[in-house]
Order: sequence, then C-alpha cells, then structure tokens
Amino acid sequence: STSLDQPPSRLIGVSLQQNVSRFLSSSAASTLPPHAQKSPKLYENDVQVESKLGWGVVRSANGNLPVYFDIRNYNSRKLTIIRKILGDPEKLRESILREFDVSVNDVAVRVGRVEVKGKRTREMREWLASKGF
Repeated sequence: STSLDQPPSRLIGVSLQQNVSRFLSSSAASTLPPHAQKSPKLYENDVQVESKLGWGVVRSANGNLPVYFDIRNYNSRKLTIIRKILGDPEKLRESILREFDVSVNDVAVRVGRVEVKGKRTREMREWLASKGF
C-alpha cells in the first residue's frame, strides 16, 4: 500500500522527500519522454573555441547557427541578431567590430543577444562557421 492510501495522521511522521520518492516510483507518468529529456547541445568544440576567443555560440537543436534577421520600426530598422552566446558578449562585439566594416554604434549588446545594424545574416553565419561553431 502506498503512503497516499494511509490516513493523514500517518503521513505526518514521514518526510516529504519519502512521500515524493514513493509517489514518483509508483507513478508511470514520472518517466519523461525522450524528447523532453534532451538538453541544448553543447559540443566539446564549442567550449574549446570559447576558451580561446573568450566567447562562443551554441547551435540550435536542429544544428543551425542562432543568427536571425529582424525588421523593426515599420521597416525602417533592420537588425541581425546573434543569440545563444557563451562567455563574454562584449568580446564577441569587439570581434565583430574588428572583422566587419561597422561602426561602434552599429553593434549593441543586449541581454542574451548581440544586435548588428543591417542585414548581415549570411556574412555572420559564414564567419561563425569559419571560427569553428
């Protein structure tokens, strides 16, 4: 018999952890399906490159680089966005400023992403791939 079948007075002496473990072990719903157990892919190569450059980028679950294009302000502002950044995004910004013909004001570090003015998705993807990501 499980602890859930016992009256409440008997449950008071049993710790919460024991109740939870009994419930989870008896429940068939506690096992997650394989797609829910997957975590974001962090390749060994990503960590090695990040340690050399001070920054890194993790590919999406489909294996694509997280470089996106966004149009804002009624088609007057076009941005290339890099997400899933490992390490220091400021160092990534400095690398972009060195590699591409952009001004200091054209590259902004935001929470969780780096934004570059203009449509540069193809250039950025090729550049990140050449860096080993």
